[in-house]
Amino acid sequence: MTVASGPALRVAGAALTTLAAGFVLGLAVGRSTAPRGLGLEPGLSAWNAATAAALGLDDRQREELRILLHHYARERDALLAEQLETADEPWRELDRRFETLFLQRILREDQRRRAQELLTRGGPAVAPTLRGG
Repeated sequence: MTVASGPALRVAGAALTTLAAGFVLGLAVGRSTAPRGLGLEPGLSAWNAATAAALGLDDRQREELRILLHHYARERDALLAEQLETADEPWRELDRRFETLFLQRILREDQRRRAQELLTRGGPAVAPTLRGG
């Protein structure tokens, strides 16, 4: 039995699912609990200011652009969350392929056994996907 078909697969799957769920939840909670009127995220705020200055927007236009950018950011974040949900399985498959190649083509037999031991104990130096990087 290889690490890719044993505990590593279960740990990697659970870790990636938890990461994706935490990211989506963080976006949702952050958006819903942020006080109104705090402004836009830095990238959109800079674009808003530069565009307003370059085009000479009046106060009404600036406010309408700010509102439009808030809606844009919310819809963009929703699309990102949706894409993260659909990307979960392809990411797990990529992790499985990487881990299999690493274990079977790079490591010697003694190193594979050591990797299995580290993984069983929760060691940090087994696979980048299991430590989040």
